[in-house]
Amino acid sequence: MNILPRRVHLDFHTSPLIGKIGEKFDKADFQKKLLLGKVQSVTLFAKCHHGYTYYPSEVGKIHPHLTFDLLGEQIAACHEIGVKAPIYIPVGWSNTDAEEHPEWLQYEFETRRVKDNHFNKNAHPDEVIPESCWVNLCPTGEYLRYLVRLTEEVCKRYAPVDGLFYDICFFDNACVCPNCVKGMRQIGLDPENRADAEKYFTQMRVNMMKTLADTVFSSNPNASLFFNGCCVNYRDEYLNFQTHYEIEELPTENGAYDRIHLAAKRLEKYGKEIIGMTGKFQESWGEFGGFKNPEALKIECASCLSAGAGVSVGDQMHPFGILDESTYNNIGFAFSYVEQLEKYCFPSVSRADVGVFLAENERANEGANAVLLENQIDYDIVWEGSDFSRYCCLILPDCVRVSPALAAKLKTFHRNGGKLIFSGSSICGTDLGINYIGKTSFDVNYIKPKFNFPIKSPFLVYKGAHRVHSGLAVAAELEEPFFSRTYGHYCSHKNTPNSGMTADYPAMTEGDNLIYFAHEIFTDYADHGAYYTREYIGYALKTACEKRALKVSGLGSIGRAKIRENPEKNVYLLHLFYAPVIKRGKVFVIEDMPVIDGVEVRFRADKRIRNVRSFPQENILDFKSDGNTVSFRVDGLKGHQLILMEYEK
Repeated sequence: MNILPRRVHLDFHTSPLIGKIGEKFDKADFQKKLLLGKVQSVTLFAKCHHGYTYYPSEVGKIHPHLTFDLLGEQIAACHEIGVKAPIYIPVGWSNTDAEEHPEWLQYEFETRRVKDNHFNKNAHPDEVIPESCWVNLCPTGEYLRYLVRLTEEVCKRYAPVDGLFYDICFFDNACVCPNCVKGMRQIGLDPENRADAEKYFTQMRVNMMKTLADTVFSSNPNASLFFNGCCVNYRDEYLNFQTHYEIEELPTENGAYDRIHLAAKRLEKYGKEIIGMTGKFQESWGEFGGFKNPEALKIECASCLSAGAGVSVGDQMHPFGILDESTYNNIGFAFSYVEQLEKYCFPSVSRADVGVFLAENERANEGANAVLLENQIDYDIVWEGSDFSRYCCLILPDCVRVSPALAAKLKTFHRNGGKLIFSGSSICGTDLGINYIGKTSFDVNYIKPKFNFPIKSPFLVYKGAHRVHSGLAVAAELEEPFFSRTYGHYCSHKNTPNSGMTADYPAMTEGDNLIYFAHEIFTDYADHGAYYTREYIGYALKTACEKRALKVSGLGSIGRAKIRENPEKNVYLLHLFYAPVIKRGKVFVIEDMPVIDGVEVRFRADKRIRNVRSFPQENILDFKSDGNTVSFRVDGLKGHQLILMEYEK
């Protein structure tokens, strides 16, 4: 695996209304900025969303105000200093192509109209245009042949290309453009049927990737290749063509600083290099003059490393062809940290011993990710074919579909002493002594834990429950509301109060090595983030995950603890984080990072630990050892700290 963990994605979407394109490009200055940023690879533009190429093209249209081969000079400048330069080509958005070839446009299934993303072609020229407002193209037929010719041209002109990055590759939809309708009818599919349209859409996207991949690899079998968008729905048929994965996530937009962990865990099973993609921007892509706090960028980079991923930082070059010095100072600040840590962080493998199955509802996955990380419980995503023997606990959140084969494996895991946590409909078909009846009709419920809990009053859960029959002990009772909130039955502003009567079915049941939540509790936490909901789930996690190898205390819900191993260096990698996320305006930022003392760590290793130290500070930590279990204390945690636990060979 050719690991390049320090990358820049250099956007260059440049309007035809701006002149002097690339006029101030200077090879020495370009190289200086990349070296300042400690960049190992930079994705450069062959073509942009406006539809123009940045080299003299016989297939596409060179930008009207570009007079030389900007892409070629950028690539040469990169190679001269040992920086890789994969080439960017957009697939789904290209204004000039959309205007000149309406037959290439994508059509929505429901409306049978062009997928325009709120682009109003009849708007007055002075009317404000929304952000990221481009009309979708459908990469089939003649448009796909155009993309192939463009790819062939780039691969020949800059042979051997380092790689291709295809952007805006929509993978989750249906299209009923004239070309797709014709294609569906030719193979016996009904363009009026949503399922048929989605099936054909999938076939055409796979065909697009295979066609372009064949084109790239026929030129250079060692080129990197990525189709951006393939990591949105994680379907195997879309993930096969990539040489690596780039997870596009700008947490300043939505506060989802933990999402990189969930995404990387989902992709780790494929055994390919993973790159976490963020941005230097204060807000989002395409922002000129916006700067993220460099300490925050450093934390984002460290978060990628803790998930076994490299980092790609998004930037946007000025139309004159200049890289901004302040931007590369900030990137260099963050990448200097990555450079110090990468010799231990790559290659690495997860050493988590809690397994989580993927639910059919993505919010359940996000809720499980959040509540586990907030309890400093690292985990792996597991599948029906996974080896369960390394895990102390398996979690099936809310709506996992359990096949007969999986049910048999879970039963064996349980019989051999493994702990299981189920919620919602995930218990269906498991044959573990809990008989599923169905979902109740109430819109909300109230939970009364019977175990030691911070409050005695029934607390609200914002979902209805699933009814089961079980011989297991009742760990939490349930109260229904008087009625669900409707126009015919409502009380006050929001939810109906609890009836005061205990329902004849439980909220939580607990037995030997098994806990069941009647609610879609992980989805509820993802949607509402209630403190007592997390404490309620936390009881089950503490009980079922008691035998996990890594236990960390003293970090509260903001702290994160993640465990990996680098077998080549004979070291376990413990990543500790404490970096509060604050909403400022419409963005979520990391800014104030208090110093945390008194973090207690206990880790049970497979090997005998001989040394514990902080890195890169190289402070040796005192530790107590009980066989292969070590205990130690970490002080002075600010933002991120890597702890190395070196073991005997």
